[in-house]
Amino acid sequence: MVRLRYAALFALLLTAGWLLWLGYVANWRQAVFCESLGEAALSWRLLGLGAACYSMAATSHRDELRHYLAIGDQAGESLARREVVRVRMTVARILLAARRPDAAVHFAEEAHRADPSDVGAAALMWRVRHASGMTAQARRELMLLGLRDASSELLTALAALFLAEERFEQARDFASRAREKDSRNAEAWFVLAQVLDHEGHSEDARQAIHKAIECAVAQPDVRLEASRLHLQLHPDRSQWMMAGRGLDYWWHLVVIRVAEHWALALGLGGYVLLLFSPALAGALGMRRPRVSTQESYTCSATDTGGNS
Repeated sequence: MVRLRYAALFALLLTAGWLLWLGYVANWRQAVFCESLGEAALSWRLLGLGAACYSMAATSHRDELRHYLAIGDQAGESLARREVVRVRMTVARILLAARRPDAAVHFAEEAHRADPSDVGAAALMWRVRHASGMTAQARRELMLLGLRDASSELLTALAALFLAEERFEQARDFASRAREKDSRNAEAWFVLAQVLDHEGHSEDARQAIHKAIECAVAQPDVRLEASRLHLQLHPDRSQWMMAGRGLDYWWHLVVIRVAEHWALALGLGGYVLLLFSPALAGALGMRRPRVSTQESYTCSATDTGGNS
């Protein structure tokens, strides 16, 4: 039994090493891979793991930005800067959804510093600061920004701010204006669904939350929050798969990885079978019935007496 345990432990350690090597071959250091893992973690409501994966992606994009700055590639610099802002804003929204505004402030401020001209990053920064306690100053700064540039992102931030203050009429007004400017603004649909649900318009809230989930294809943080409200509006838990994209997303991710690296996956399967074969053989051998020495001696003596 002790040998079986050691064999299983040894097999587990080697298999973990093999999986780490497989992840390295699958470009686990790239930002796209980290974002896909973060999105899969969010589909299971693992906010901390999702934020960590997107934080790694933000670090990768920041390294790319430094590289383009060093070689003077303006086109690559502009693209990398947009990616840095987008991913850091995603991390800030995830932490805000996890009720951790103090941690979200850091990423929101970094996103704003990376591109001060981005109105969405500025709006998110003041929205997070509002959640962390700077209510009056954040409201004033967002209103001033709205006078200069009434974009859909800024109107959505104001709607979320008034929703947090339970000023539902103003929240509905700003969310409707943001939706009119951009009909694909998932966060505006989500805020509107929350307001409609609070006001008792259940059917309109369901339609709005369906629209939010439909528009949040590239926004896993918004889809996470929208899926939570979706479950509240739909008591039938059978719709959990559509709302949260849990097991179906994991299965889709596994199929893609196996299709891309089928040779390594096949080698891994054979390696695991070969590695566990001594343990399996030992387990089967332990279950095999054994005949004791005393019984075999008695049987041989009986046979001898019968023959004589």
